[in-house]
Amino acid sequence: MANGYFLRVGNKTTCGGQIITGDDTFKFYGSSAAREGDLVTCGKHSGTYQILGGISYVLGNNRVSQEP
Repeated sequence: MANGYFLRVGNKTTCGGQIITGDDTFKFYGSSAAREGDLVTCGKHSGTYQILGGISYVLGNNRVSQEP
């Protein structure tokens, strides 16, 4: 089984970007949880991108919470 991680607004991406949106009703250690469809920046390319994939059994506001 793969390891999963709870991702939160403010966490860094592998390319040096940052998670910028999340579910304000689902806090994890004081920060909003990121879900499929939430936005991230990239440290190498301009623009914002959506998070893809997630854990199917963890929902926040009807969207799946994430694992990398």
